[in-house]
Order: sequence, then structure tokens, then C-alpha cells
Amino acid sequence: MSVGRSPKRRLPRLGVLALAGLCAYTPSEDPAQLFAAGKKLMDEKRYAQAITPLVRAFALDPRLVPAGVALAELQVQEERYRDAIATCQRLEAAFAAEPHRQDAERIKDRSKTAFLAGRSRRELGELAQAEQEVLRSLSLLPRNAAAKALLGGIIAQQGRHAEAVKH
Repeated sequence: MSVGRSPKRRLPRLGVLALAGLCAYTPSEDPAQLFAAGKKLMDEKRYAQAITPLVRAFALDPRLVPAGVALAELQVQEERYRDAIATCQRLEAAFAAEPHRQDAERIKDRSKTAFLAGRSRRELGELAQAEQEVLRSLSLLPRNAAAKALLGGIIAQQGRHAEAVKH
């Protein structure tokens, strides 16, 4: 053995695998924990900071619909409309993957997703597409006052004032 060098220490094979497993899984990579962290930041009105954990949670588990909906809401609030539309499209894919699930919570999430996509498209000037998204939102939850108001505004922007008054 040379002077100044300590002998090589070898971890048992099981120890190396366990260590690798610990490195690969950290609490920050758990979608549910990331979603909870993002929601907490939203509750604290730290919106810009909330985006990162929500993006990561939804990327890790695209079936975690509440994380996707929260992310889309936040993206609209932060005026990141193209990002919000992309998130809504990913949510639509998640809904399509589970067509049998039609409980009240899923219907609410689907309606909110369409509403957020419609609002984003309106802000981007894509009025025809915005109208279709909001109509889809209203087909799921017909009494949604915010969606009715948004639809009226979109129709008025297109110069169809008599029709807009109905909404």
C-alpha cells in the first residue's frame, strides 16, 4: 500500500444497489408531493414559484389531472397562454385515456380545462377556437356563469352583439 492513500473500500453489491435506489428516488420526484408543494405555493400566492413543481408533477404523472388543472390555471393567471393551451391539450389526452370515468369531479375538471383553453385562445385572438372551447365547457356544466360571460364576450368581439346579449 502506498503512503498517503487509504485502502479502497468496496460497498457490498446490495449496498450499491440500495444507494442507487435512494439516489433515483427523492421526495422531490414524487408527483403527489410536487403537486402538494405547488398547491401550497399557490395558496401562499407565490404563483411564479408554484409553476415549477406543478410542471414537474404533471410531467412525471400525466394522469394526475388535478396537477394539470392547477398548472393550466396558473399559466392563464401568469398570462402564459400558449403554455396553458399545451397543458389543456395534455389534459384532454389524460381524459381520453380514461373515457369510462365520468364522475362529477372528472366532469368539473373537463369543463374547467375547456374553459381555460377558451380563455387562453381568446387572449391570443383565436376567437373561433375560443368559442368552441367555451361551448364545450358549457356543454359539460351548463350553469357555469364565468363560462357564459366569457362566451358572451367572445361572441361580442366577433361583432355578433345581438347573439352575445343572450349569454
